[in-house]
Amino acid sequence: IDISAIVLRFGTTGELPLTKKEVFLEATTDPTDLTSYHPAFDRLGPDPDDPEANLWNLRPPNGAINIVDIGAVVVQFGDTCRE
Repeated sequence: IDISAIVLRFGTTGELPLTKKEVFLEATTDPTDLTSYHPAFDRLGPDPDDPEANLWNLRPPNGAINIVDIGAVVVQFGDTCRE
């Protein structure tokens, strides 16, 4: 279901709010449909300059759903949250 949600939105773009707080609020608001851009489905991969970066600690949205977003969900498939 997670992978399908990203694939349905592939290629969509959106304007991001200006502040981190606004981005967070928008990303935590439920999407209104299954195929339009939503920042909750738009995450860049782990920060390559951060030695602590992992598959769950991704960079913020960039305004476009692309193959990187699909890949991020694919590599998380089957992984569970750990303490």
